[in-house]
Amino acid sequence: MAPTPDRQGLRLLVTGAFLAVLLGGLVLYLAWPLWAGTTVVLATRPVDPFDLLRGQYLVIGYEVGSLPALPQAEEGDTVWVGISPDPQGIWRHRETRLEAPSAPAPGKVFLRGEVTRAGEHGMQVRYGIEQYFVQRGTTLPDGKLTVEAKVSRSGGARIVRLLVDGEPVA
Repeated sequence: MAPTPDRQGLRLLVTGAFLAVLLGGLVLYLAWPLWAGTTVVLATRPVDPFDLLRGQYLVIGYEVGSLPALPQAEEGDTVWVGISPDPQGIWRHRETRLEAPSAPAPGKVFLRGEVTRAGEHGMQVRYGIEQYFVQRGTTLPDGKLTVEAKVSRSGGARIVRLLVDGEPVA
C-alpha cells in the first residue's frame, strides 16, 4: 500500500528538519571556538605552497608544534598543551599532558592536538590549524608572522587572522 500524500509530506518535513539540525550542529561545532574561545597569538614557521586543486594556502608550522617528548606519548595520541602569554603577548608552551584538563581555571588555556611524531628527543603535534587559505597571488609582507586564533574550552582552535609584526594582514 502506497503512503498517502499527508504521510509523504510528514516524512519529507521530518527528514528536512533532521538535515537542518545536523547541518546547524556542524556549523555550530566549527564556529564555537570563534564565538566563545580565548584569543591567543601563536608564533609560526610558515611555508607558502600552491596546490593546483586547492589553490594557494599557507602551511603554518607553530612553535608549539615541536614539543619536548612525553615518555608515554605515541603517534596518534591526543595531547593537551597548556599555553600562556609571554611579555610580548605571544602564547608559548607551558606544559603538556595526555589527559584532558578537568576544568581549566579562568586564564588557563589548553590546545588539543594530535601527536604526529614521537621520539625520545621530542614530538610533533598537529592542532588542525596548520593550513590557511589565501587569495591567489597574495604575497605576505616581510616581517614576523604570527597567527591570532581562538581556542575553545575544549581545546579546539580556529584561525582568526594572520599578523605580520603584530599588524593584521589585509
